[in-house]
Amino acid sequence: YSIFGIGDISKEGTAYNKSMGGTGIATRNKRYINYLNPAAVTARDSLSFMADFGLVQNNKMFAQGNLTSGHNTFNIYDFIMTFPIWRSSAFMVGITPFSDVGYDFSSIEEDPGVIGNTGNITYDSFGTGSVYQAFVGAGVTFWKKLSVGAEMIYYFGNLDKITNMNFSDNTYISLNSGSELALNGVTGKFGLQYEQKLGGNVSMILGATYKLGTDIKGYSTNYRYANQSSVTDSLKYSVDTL
Repeated sequence: YSIFGIGDISKEGTAYNKSMGGTGIATRNKRYINYLNPAAVTARDSLSFMADFGLVQNNKMFAQGNLTSGHNTFNIYDFIMTFPIWRSSAFMVGITPFSDVGYDFSSIEEDPGVIGNTGNITYDSFGTGSVYQAFVGAGVTFWKKLSVGAEMIYYFGNLDKITNMNFSDNTYISLNSGSELALNGVTGKFGLQYEQKLGGNVSMILGATYKLGTDIKGYSTNYRYANQSSVTDSLKYSVDTL
């Protein structure tokens, strides 16, 4: 489904969050970085510097009738650093993926009436690219119970989507079309956590976050070329502001 829009939306969180099903808005652990709630950055040793580096591997198999296709990806998932500022306050900076485009499929014309006149025709589509989010945030804890945090997020990335129709007979014109998207946007997120000690090492934590809306902007380059033998003609080329 990454063929649509800006691609598949990535699940946020480090390996710490993913190991708990993606939770993190109301969790505090000084041994791990939890960037899902900017208020959680204060859950740390006041003298420590922390960093988190993650990798992701994704293996997919698609099947329809007697057709099968596989798609494997391996990429850096996140890089985040946090450090104390002063007393009960802390700062964090990092980059993680926001969405991914990754597809590649093809088909062959099977209509005998068409093939008899034109020869073999192959249709193929593929897309690549990602939108990333870079962020900086800070948090502070009051009265050892109430933590508040704020975060600024910058989205950026490039997405390429291409569709081709190729003829085996060079007397026919093959068509190549596609779009290149360069995207960016800025937004903010706010968070709070309240921790109430219940005795021993047991605590009750309440958490909440709020992210501002944003419009993804940038520009789109759309093109269509006709190819016959060694000759290429431009049928369309435009650059539009989003």
